[in-house]
Amino acid sequence: MKEVLFAQPLNLVLIALAALSLMLRRHLRQGLDRRFFREEYRQEQVLLELIEKIKTLGSVPELTETVHQQITAALHPRAIHFYYRERELIYTGTSSVRRLYLTISPDAQLLRLLDGTTEPMDFPCAALAALPPADRQWLENLDVSLIMPLVGTERRLIGLLLVGEKQSELPYLREDRALLKSVAHQMAVVCENLHLREQVSQERKIKHEVLARLDGREINLLTECPLCGVCYDSGERYCKNDNLPLTLTVPVERTIDGKYRLDQRVGAGGM
Repeated sequence: MKEVLFAQPLNLVLIALAALSLMLRRHLRQGLDRRFFREEYRQEQVLLELIEKIKTLGSVPELTETVHQQITAALHPRAIHFYYRERELIYTGTSSVRRLYLTISPDAQLLRLLDGTTEPMDFPCAALAALPPADRQWLENLDVSLIMPLVGTERRLIGLLLVGEKQSELPYLREDRALLKSVAHQMAVVCENLHLREQVSQERKIKHEVLARLDGREINLLTECPLCGVCYDSGERYCKNDNLPLTLTVPVERTIDGKYRLDQRVGAGGM
């Protein structure tokens, strides 16, 4: 073996070059991507950066505008629309400039069909062939080519990212769909967190207003342990069983009509 290698030095050179190429394969591939597939490489980088940036956004209009700008820069679709189920409206274009209230029924078959799925769906396609005329017309009016569901926790549909066909008329590739799916997932997470934050803020506002109206009146408001549900007078601060801070859950007196004292919560429901 040694005789063969040293008798033909060219073999050693070829082996060394092959080993070096394997070590540098990743860097070489990225370099080739940048040089010969510059547009595709830039698109991927823009969308990857968008996925990270979405996590830092603090409002739905800001989220909408940022995603619109970045997807436009990366993929150049003819149209981009954002449907948010909680708000029951469509944002078209940058949210701060134009806002079209093109509502769709909360009970629309399209929404029921997409509820729970995270996969991109083309329009038209066989899976959507049986949609009612109103649902199909809604998608056609928006010039939709690709539907990205925004799915939150418990696989609940909270919105849609609707994208038109590319201006180049090229199809959306598997890589495009995977990146858009990740964008939709991060949008869903942010939307859900913002909605929860709004709920908490609204609850605090209501409690503050109630306490402000009762200020100066000698009312023994009910406080409650968030863990065991034991009720206390308003002067108490901590639960004697769990040593947790008590919370004001409902703005009522602990003793009702001077006869009935609330001692422990036994259950709670939708009302």
